[in-house]
Amino acid sequence: MQKHEVWLSFAKEDLNIALVAMKPEYMMVRSALYHAQQCFEKSLKAYLIFNNIMPPRTHDLTSLLRSCMQINKDFEQYVADAYEINPFSVATRYPDDAYVFPDTDYVHHIIARAQSFFEFVNMLQRNKKEDPSTSSG
Repeated sequence: MQKHEVWLSFAKEDLNIALVAMKPEYMMVRSALYHAQQCFEKSLKAYLIFNNIMPPRTHDLTSLLRSCMQINKDFEQYVADAYEINPFSVATRYPDDAYVFPDTDYVHHIIARAQSFFEFVNMLQRNKKEDPSTSSG
């Protein structure tokens, strides 16, 4: 397995954890949001690695997305998602006074956006690999 594929497999695992966390018997909102953010982040890093760019050690989705947009403008469609999901790398981890539990519909929305993004990155990499005129890095 190539390095970018490992990153994508980790992203898929985070997505699966987020989905399981929101099953009615669990309803682990904080874990679901955190792992949705991690899915988005690892998908971004997988794309950068796929394009021979070592991603910076950051959890900032917006800066990672900007780097991906320099390679492929199609990433622009995910700017709003990156801004919306970005806070969940930290905001969900600590029970301070500022934390407000979101409703389940919102959490499902966040997971759906992370899943859509994961599928987008996966598709881009798969298509580029299948195109004999491109190299897969």
